[in-house]
Amino acid sequence: MKQFISKRCLQYILFAVIASIWFLYYTFPAEEFANHLENIADRSGLGYTLTIDRVKPSFPATILLTGCRVLEKNREGNDVFEAEEIRLTPKIWSIINGTKRFVFDCRAYNGRIHGSMLFKEKIPGPFDSEIELEAIDLGVYQGLLKEVSYRLAGILNGNITYNGRSGSATGASGKAVMKLTDSRIQLSQPFFDAGSMNLKDITLEMTLNQEKMTTEIEMLAGDLQGRLSGTVVLRKDLLQSSLTLRGMIEPTDEFLRENPGLRDSLQLISSRRASNRGGKQFNLTVSGTLRELRYTLT
Repeated sequence: MKQFISKRCLQYILFAVIASIWFLYYTFPAEEFANHLENIADRSGLGYTLTIDRVKPSFPATILLTGCRVLEKNREGNDVFEAEEIRLTPKIWSIINGTKRFVFDCRAYNGRIHGSMLFKEKIPGPFDSEIELEAIDLGVYQGLLKEVSYRLAGILNGNITYNGRSGSATGASGKAVMKLTDSRIQLSQPFFDAGSMNLKDITLEMTLNQEKMTTEIEMLAGDLQGRLSGTVVLRKDLLQSSLTLRGMIEPTDEFLRENPGLRDSLQLISSRRASNRGGKQFNLTVSGTLRELRYTLT
């Protein structure tokens, strides 16, 4: 008798689970949920809008977003970010505890972006995030790079942590450690007469404190080798962020042969140095904004 009751209970439980899954999948308010996410983005104060082609539930306990685009407000067709799909998984226990933690997995630009976000208050309030970038192809990405005075290509990998509030750098902190491989930069305003450079492998370390980001860049191989460090002061319009980076670089002999204007300029700089400052290394200062870079060699 007990065995019969146990089997009957198991059948009821199994039926309840299947019915719950069926109702979740076929009655999920996809359109309302998409509108809710778009409204959150619109109210965030960042100056961007979010559009989603399709929302549907997935397993296990995951929401699948496809055709996601982030665009600048009042600038039609200017995509900042586009993702083929984003899998969003809420952590139920964190919601029970009064916080909201989501794990996400995004396919974009031939690579993967995944991590987690923990909202301490009502969304889109203060949040902590951990993000990992895997094989992001910057050659495919257009977005903000459509508006800058250079074109950057390469494969980006790295880790980012951020703690702060949407739409404001006040009280924000974070860190990023990234590596760009097979990198190439093409300049609309030549670096002397060099219109493009193969920089190969670049490592970047950035630490954010409020709106100021301390930055270190190391060029490990390629046409230019060396290290730059300095600060980037962030603005609400990201491309208007100002930067000052200084360091030593050493161009390769092959790069100088291919760019005689740069070679002659460096020879002139070298001839004006004191005898104890000769050699192939030169001081480089990069300034201006992220939209329009300026270079000074000494």
